[in-house]
Amino acid sequence: FALCDGKNFITLPPAQDHKAIYEGDRGPNTGGMGAYAPAPAMTDELIKTAEKQIIHPVLGEMQRLGCPFEGVLYCGLMLTECGPKVVEFNVRFGDPECQVILPLLKNDLVEILEACCNGRIDQISLEIEPSASVCVVMASKGYPETYETGMVISGLKESNIRNNNIAVFHAGTERNNKDIVTAGGRVIGVTATAANIKMAVNNVYMSVNEITFKNSYYRRDIAHRAIDRLQ
Repeated sequence: FALCDGKNFITLPPAQDHKAIYEGDRGPNTGGMGAYAPAPAMTDELIKTAEKQIIHPVLGEMQRLGCPFEGVLYCGLMLTECGPKVVEFNVRFGDPECQVILPLLKNDLVEILEACCNGRIDQISLEIEPSASVCVVMASKGYPETYETGMVISGLKESNIRNNNIAVFHAGTERNNKDIVTAGGRVIGVTATAANIKMAVNNVYMSVNEITFKNSYYRRDIAHRAIDRLQ
């Protein structure tokens, strides 16, 4: 993610998500069943390469065309033997990648976004927690195809209270009287922040196990690539 002010930019820690619905990265693609950051596959050297060969040229061309880009440039990359290659660009934060990046950000996000609007991004010094975050998406069974809604979700308060380093992001939910019920395919994203990815994985699944709703589904192998690489 490059935060741009039309001319300059800063990059946030790299994140990697899991698109496939089933464990082992199998099955149809979804909006994302989980994510982790920082992604160990994206080394400091590769980040510098992406900045030089991808982000700099894009911002330069936008300036040349008379429409300098201000905001969040999401660079979806594929790592190849020839270096990082662009799969897609988006002009927004990604979901669920955003849910593992922002918990690591010590700066005030509003100040950073204002700097993007005011041409001052080069004056921002990013402060990033020396930690890792892992997000697990709890979905409705049947997603990304047909699924039922209206299922009561329990355990949300217990999950938040248990650990200050746990955040529950609502996606497909709504309030029905005093209950929170499911209202979409991807229902909630549970994020844990810890000293390293393995600890974050352990903590996030402890919290996921405290949250229940009928026909819930989630992958049990989020961040498996990162753990394999680190081992």
